[in-house]
Amino acid sequence: MLVYPLHLVLILIFIHMGERLYGVPLISLSIPQLVAKFEQSPLKFFSDFGMAAWHGVSAWLLVAPIAAILIKLVTMPILIRLSSRLRRRMEVMS
Repeated sequence: MLVYPLHLVLILIFIHMGERLYGVPLISLSIPQLVAKFEQSPLKFFSDFGMAAWHGVSAWLLVAPIAAILIKLVTMPILIRLSSRLRRRMEVMS
């Protein structure tokens, strides 16, 4: 719940990153413009923004493995230290 705003921002970032990756023009993601485009032609809307979603997913697929490795490298030493502290406490208590 606390990271929901970050999630929304990252969706926009990945869509724009994917658009640059594919070399397509950046689309406007303002809510009033999205609603107007949907009202004009729902099929065109889903066609255009379905591709935008694909661009975002493509960018995420490139970034996610690198991010996962970096997160693991950062968190593993912390988790190992916490685990050893917890183990020592459990030994003292028993």
